Amino acid sequence: EQNWKLSVYPQNYFFQVKMSQHQTKYFTPLKRSPKERKIATFDTEGNGDPQGFVCASVVSDLGEHLFTDRKSCLEYLFSRELRDYWIFAHNLEYDIGVLTGGDLRPFKVLFAGSNLLWVEKATSDRHKWRLMDSLNILPHTTIKELGLMVNLGKLEPHPLVMEHLKLGRPLSQLQPEDQRRVLGYC
Repeated sequence: EQNWKLSVYPQNYFFQVKMSQHQTKYFTPLKRSPKERKIATFDTEGNGDPQGFVCASVVSDLGEHLFTDRKSCLEYLFSRELRDYWIFAHNLEYDIGVLTGGDLRPFKVLFAGSNLLWVEKATSDRHKWRLMDSLNILPHTTIKELGLMVNLGKLEPHPLVMEHLKLGRPLSQLQPEDQRRVLGYC
């Protein structure tokens, strides 16, 4: 038996997340008509310290993008292309820390208790981007379970990536044809 459930009640756009048999959280009704959003996901790999960015990937219906430097990844995440997307990471607290080197000052951050739900960035012309944490929005859900919801399983790292890292080489040194092979694997 799964210990979470997402229910949508279209008559008043009321969302209920049942987190366990004893705990239920409710989101307030929308004050406007619902807006359909596309979904993008991203993940980062780091070496454990805040400055230890290794690589990142962003996947959406626009394609798969691999980044070997944090600046270009952040620029893409907050680009016009992804403006109307819901962008998810599983354990956003780790991923955004690796991407920003631990500096969250440019963002509006929302926690539920000690759990990071999302970080938001807005422009002066009122456009917003929100990076959300599937780990805390859908608690107790593993990557494997999330993948099964969309008929995908969790992928193991590409052998080229593992070989490169074992040799101590940064992924930025992957040749363009190897980058395409890694992206094709995703």
